[in-house]
Amino acid sequence: MERYIKEYASAKIKKVNANELMQDEFKKQTIEKINKALKQKEIGLITIDETIKTILEAWNMKKTNFTVIYNTKTNKYDIMRFGIVYYSLTEQELIHKGFTIKDNKLYERGEQK
Repeated sequence: MERYIKEYASAKIKKVNANELMQDEFKKQTIEKINKALKQKEIGLITIDETIKTILEAWNMKKTNFTVIYNTKTNKYDIMRFGIVYYSLTEQELIHKGFTIKDNKLYERGEQK
């Protein structure tokens, strides 16, 4: 099982490094989470199951309560809730702030709590 976890972690790190759409900052954070889980497993702080779960969730996206609609007039994404526009941001601004869009929903990158 130990060998499997190390091979799986290595494959996940390679996949993260190969992702051209992911910013270097997020790549670094994801790889750090994976390596931290491996170290914690080695010294017995977490179980095998917890290690695998951490590796699986290393690049989490937490769904927010905001809807996102692209505004062709401003060429920005309108961040909305209850029909009210709270922000209008470009895709680069969203990425820089640590957000991503999937199916017109706004997701925050980072650990789920």
